Amino acid sequence: MGRCALWLALIALTLAAVEAQAASIRARYSPPEKIQVDRPFAFEVQLSEEGAQVDYALVYYRNLLRSSWKKVFLKKRERGLWAAAIPGQHISKPGLELYIVVFDAKGKSYAAFRSEREPAMILVVDSTGPAPVVAAPVPAPPAQAGAKTGVDAAPAPSAKAALPAKEEVEEAAPAEEPAASEKTKRTTEKPETETPEKEAPEAAEEETAREEYALFTAETEAKVISAARVEQDISRSPSTITVITAEDIRNYGSTSIADVLRTVPGMDFLEISHADKNLNIRGFNREGSNKMLVLIDGRSVYVDFFGITFWEALPIPVDEIDRIEVIRGPGSTLYGANAFSGVVNIYTKRPEDLKGLLYSAEWGPYGTTASAVVGDVHNQLGYKLSASYRRLASYDDMDENAMESVKANALLEYVVAKDFSFSLAGGAQKDKGGDIFSLVGPVSPTTTQAYAKFNGQWKGLRGQVFWSYLSVDLDFRFPLPSFVAADPLWFDATQADNPDYEEQRERDIITLEISKPSPSAIHSTGHTLDLDLLYSHEFARLDRLTGGANLRFLFLDSPDLVDKSSQRNIYSLYVQNELYPWNWFSFNAGLRYDLLDVKENNPNTPGAEVDDIHSLSPRGSLVFLPHKDHAIRLTGGISFRAPAFFESNVKVRLSDIAVTAPLSRLEFLGQTGVLPDVTRQAPLNFSGNPNLGSETLYSFELGYNGRLARRVELETAVFFLMSRDMILFEGDTDRLYWTLNPFIEVDPNNAAFNPFRFTNDVDANNVGFELGGKVRIASWLKGFANYSFQHIWVANEDDLIDQCIARQNAFVDQLPDTVNFEYGGQSFDNQLFESSGPYSKEALKISRANVKLEDVTTVHKENPAHKANIGVNAYYKGFSANLFGHFVSSTQRKNFLTRLTEARFLTFTYSDQRVGNWVRYEGTGPIAVYTKSKSGETTIYGVDTIDPYFILNLNAAYAFLEGKIELGIAFFDLLHLPSLWQSTSNYGFDLSGVKSSSDGAVTYRTATGIASPRYIQYPRQLLFGEAVGGETIPSRIYLFVRGRL
Repeated sequence: MGRCALWLALIALTLAAVEAQAASIRARYSPPEKIQVDRPFAFEVQLSEEGAQVDYALVYYRNLLRSSWKKVFLKKRERGLWAAAIPGQHISKPGLELYIVVFDAKGKSYAAFRSEREPAMILVVDSTGPAPVVAAPVPAPPAQAGAKTGVDAAPAPSAKAALPAKEEVEEAAPAEEPAASEKTKRTTEKPETETPEKEAPEAAEEETAREEYALFTAETEAKVISAARVEQDISRSPSTITVITAEDIRNYGSTSIADVLRTVPGMDFLEISHADKNLNIRGFNREGSNKMLVLIDGRSVYVDFFGITFWEALPIPVDEIDRIEVIRGPGSTLYGANAFSGVVNIYTKRPEDLKGLLYSAEWGPYGTTASAVVGDVHNQLGYKLSASYRRLASYDDMDENAMESVKANALLEYVVAKDFSFSLAGGAQKDKGGDIFSLVGPVSPTTTQAYAKFNGQWKGLRGQVFWSYLSVDLDFRFPLPSFVAADPLWFDATQADNPDYEEQRERDIITLEISKPSPSAIHSTGHTLDLDLLYSHEFARLDRLTGGANLRFLFLDSPDLVDKSSQRNIYSLYVQNELYPWNWFSFNAGLRYDLLDVKENNPNTPGAEVDDIHSLSPRGSLVFLPHKDHAIRLTGGISFRAPAFFESNVKVRLSDIAVTAPLSRLEFLGQTGVLPDVTRQAPLNFSGNPNLGSETLYSFELGYNGRLARRVELETAVFFLMSRDMILFEGDTDRLYWTLNPFIEVDPNNAAFNPFRFTNDVDANNVGFELGGKVRIASWLKGFANYSFQHIWVANEDDLIDQCIARQNAFVDQLPDTVNFEYGGQSFDNQLFESSGPYSKEALKISRANVKLEDVTTVHKENPAHKANIGVNAYYKGFSANLFGHFVSSTQRKNFLTRLTEARFLTFTYSDQRVGNWVRYEGTGPIAVYTKSKSGETTIYGVDTIDPYFILNLNAAYAFLEGKIELGIAFFDLLHLPSLWQSTSNYGFDLSGVKSSSDGAVTYRTATGIASPRYIQYPRQLLFGEAVGGETIPSRIYLFVRGRL
């Protein structure tokens, strides 16, 4: 078997060599010995074709001491003559390296002049005289056997796949006018019948066509790093990946990175408030979304305490971003625990990309932003500084802050040699937020963050060490009423029409008074230390092996947690191999092992000693390129997400709430004042689940990307996901009400009475597809469109319902049969439940007949089945205009707060008599209305179904002084523009179609939705006089100025 494989490998190599000799391209070029610093370098190359037709050619160049390559396109002039110009801003001392790669019509690449490993070197000197002349092509010396210069180049299949770590596509700057002698020489070589005047229109037309073609090719031939952690052509990426460039971000016109990312196919976008946005790839997006890893220059920026990313508090301004690579699929094989459904890898501009100052400022009724980024390179040392201020106003009240943030960052980069460099970076920021919607209600965070990072690179070895610090103060406002009406339980339905009976019943209505303390505050500080090491090596330009290790140590301290300090350690090893024996095929396989050490996280917490979590994350990918412009990808993998501190090891006492039942004001059996008031402290605890396990995602995907006629790019992907042991939060209203029952002493350590818990109960599947395309209509006009469909269903529906029934009935069995209190020096034991009948425990138990899946979870309805994005970008002579549209279909979401509208009756008895129901409700579809007093006044509304919505964004700008100043205006949600000046009433609810029904003394009403022209993306409730949940989103308008100096 081994011999057979060896023979097949030899045959394949022989065929490749024969094919290589069948065609060649000669490059005739002699670079100058020296060029001038900061001056454009224009040159010409003579390409001769032997058995191959040149399609296009690239010049890769870099500073002598830098490892990142940039590229410009060679543009065809005449009779095999090609020209290019390297911008002056990239010409710096001590020297310049370059090599040329040519591609034929079949997509094969040729190392036409030198190579990446042996580039040509040109000395760079100070500008002391006139600009250098154009370097003219000269006859090349005869090729020698085994020569590596690429003069007589054989096909180089790895020329595209083995490019260095980072590069930019640069439009060629106009070539400088050659010296007079050179110009005369070139003119005399032309036939006498040709004149410059006659040639000019044709040259201009060809130049325009070549510029457009270069732009198309630049987008199609983009290189990516994230999918394999080494640079590769996007068509060979083992995962479906989307690249957002700095130009795309600029065109969108938003200072929010989250807003820009919603244009990615398959991206689920949920805006709860102006400062609270949640994103995830391919479903399973919800409040506090924590299934997608976000990196900035290789550093993770999620908050370890919660495991989530605060998108509006990212530590960089959008002007600092060079590009964003989005892996649309699991990434745990290379990135570990939090790369569950995808990876967002943000790369910032490097000092050599800046060489000056970028600035921007934006103002509007709903926010103000200002930022500046400056950077430059001096010999071997580069630096970058950035600072920004941002204020976001609440959508519900523009006079209230949704978030206010100040941040600053710094970077120093030193290049020792072209394959040896290191950098130091650090930053700090201060954020003060308004209401962020947590799992148990509104929370206002105030945070201080800081980080320091070291990166080093030597040839194929890369290392990174970073430390991050987070200090956070959280103010919880748990939504409880100040008082709640409780109907007497001896109501006889047969006497409903008896006025005397109804009058007696109204007198017997009592009130449970709830005294709430000020908002509960939690202060915590966290430290993260992360070490990552990666090594990559290519073998014979046919195979690349990448491997590495990661160590992550998390420390958490908080005087407000039951466990004052916690620690978590993560140890990881990963390996990946990419085999690409032919241009049309590559195979990628990888595996990662993670060990989550949780044994010593909370040694003082009973039950916290659990086994370590071990995870294996494999991935395999096959990529076929039947044509140079088309790629087909088949990928499968497994990813996981470990529980965060907040989910597994945190125990917080939200508040001690005094609950009083003023029975002294109750006329009991015709007597007044014979019953004592009952007051009790009701502790509300929020506890993690120390036995929580990791959630796992199994992913299968078939994808395609390609281009048509060089103007149209297409991509599509079909996927099937299986999410197992999902980590979900549950809030149980029954347990909350029994906790607040003044007649029952609840043990705060009894998990059966804990209203809040995290579980691994739900399994869900998702199948869908994504279709997208880009088109460049002209050099000044381009557009894109994409559509995504997904269908999510719960895979273990029957098991979930059975678990819900068993858990509820077991809880009822633990309720006490009697209650005891003292009155007049005597102790009274009073029966709480009857042995049978409507007031027995059996009456509180549930069965299959009265439990639906939506009573347990709505994970299958929380994400839209249909999403679509469209955009048009136009630029002409300094004027730019950009139009974007987003459509999202309907969703439904139920959580703890929305389930307050579906609470079961709280019943108890006193002296064999039924004393009171606590909350009454009437639900109609997605909307339920409550009352808090016997007056019948409607005080609570709720909406948990989100209607489909379409928003249209527009921005336009004009640039002055060659881009040094650009002024513009941006409209968000243009179709609902009247909401800019229309005030809201009734807390944003539409009461035009209120329905009412009466039951004795209490009237119940239902609202009809959200008042137009605003809309919501998340359920909204008015709970006990306070609006919580999704803010009503209005149109916004901003004026902005930006530029480059």
